[in-house]
Amino acid sequence: SFVNTFTIDWPARILTLLQLGAIFNIDIITLPGTACALSPWDFTTKLTVYTVTPLVSLTILAVPSLGAWVHRQRGGNMGDAVYQTVLSHFWYYALVFSFLAFPVVSVQILRSFSCSNLGRLGSWLRSDLEE
Repeated sequence: SFVNTFTIDWPARILTLLQLGAIFNIDIITLPGTACALSPWDFTTKLTVYTVTPLVSLTILAVPSLGAWVHRQRGGNMGDAVYQTVLSHFWYYALVFSFLAFPVVSVQILRSFSCSNLGRLGSWLRSDLEE
């Protein structure tokens, strides 16, 4: 589950909510070989890649819709039904992709705020300890 996979000190209310949500948990985050492939990257690079990749992917998904819109604005003979089909396909795939990418990106962002208590040295961000 989300709670057991990541070493984050969750607030009590969030922990309860996540434990209830574990009923619907599908683990798509851990892919074989990902840790080995990304091991030379520092935390900041991973965070950047994780947060920029969905934006770039959604932009690429929008290209056919944008092309259909431009074609239509220039007087092309694209029917309204075809344009609406292209647009509905974009929204469908954008929402599915966002639904799949959101947990992965959220976990990476939450890791940036995860702290370790080092006793007399105080609390440090775990991402700082990795670098």
